[in-house]
Amino acid sequence: MPYLNPRLALTDTTTQVIVTPGVQQAISFNTVDSVRKFIVVSPTEFEVIESGFYLIAYTPQIQLASGANQVLNIYPAVDGVPVPNSNNRWKISNNNDFTVACLNNVFIDSGSAIQLYMNGDNSNLRITNVAAGGGIPLTPSIICVIQKQS
Repeated sequence: MPYLNPRLALTDTTTQVIVTPGVQQAISFNTVDSVRKFIVVSPTEFEVIESGFYLIAYTPQIQLASGANQVLNIYPAVDGVPVPNSNNRWKISNNNDFTVACLNNVFIDSGSAIQLYMNGDNSNLRITNVAAGGGIPLTPSIICVIQKQS
């Protein structure tokens, strides 16, 4: 039987807002789409079973509900500690929406937990879903895949 790399696929269909500007908060996932060789500790924390380099890919649906020139940061953390040189930063102006694909390659030890955090300078910043319509399915607020590299 071929070796199957650890993999975790997650989505969230809720709106998650910046609760306290300037303070990091964990991004939550309400659906585990696929899991192999991970332990789901909570909706925000996922334990790695095998040490190694993991590719973390995610696509947030970013929205600034009102205001202009606000900054949103999203980055991975291991055991609650932000991974160095991993931040993805957006400066959003004039109630704009963004969808961006983000990639990080992170070494994670067995037994450590991976999280995604967001931090913004305004409570009008959010990741939000887009309703289904016209034959197009709902767009989750964030999609994330974490997979060990061979």
